[in-house]
Amino acid sequence: MVLIVIFAYANRQANNTLEGNSKLVDVTFADGDEEQTFTLLGTTGQFVFLYDIEVRRVHIHPLEAIGEIAFQAD
Repeated sequence: MVLIVIFAYANRQANNTLEGNSKLVDVTFADGDEEQTFTLLGTTGQFVFLYDIEVRRVHIHPLEAIGEIAFQAD
């Protein structure tokens, strides 16, 4: 039973991300590019994982490449 609930939750979260219904962040890169909007998938100690809904592509950037990440208010 527990595995079914976990699978259903993970499936719903994945679908929400693919459809653009997840929490969005505004990212400014360290090289001074303009602010861009992504879905934040996660971070590690060295990398940031971003999903671009417009091109349906995951971008992985080293932390040093990120100038700022701002969460959009609901």
